[in-house]
Amino acid sequence: MTAGDWLVSTGRLPWLLACSPWGREFVDNTSDALGHALVKQFGDKLRDVPTYGADGQPTGGNALEDLFGTDLTEEEALRKARRGPALDIEEGR
Repeated sequence: MTAGDWLVSTGRLPWLLACSPWGREFVDNTSDALGHALVKQFGDKLRDVPTYGADGQPTGGNALEDLFGTDLTEEEALRKARRGPALDIEEGR
């Protein structure tokens, strides 16, 4: 247990970030790294997982290519995930 666990447990931190004002940026920044991690963990098994559209109909694709595919190398994806929120410096924020 760390000193910050009383405020936000580490297991709930991604949920908190996703709900924060920077939630969309957090998801955008970490999705490529998540894709690399899941491909490392599950590999070609993700090819057997079908994807579905918003209407609930199969898209004909699979999780490996549709959800977790990325054009970034693992190093680039990790660098992207580690950057902080973009602040608009011109507005003095």
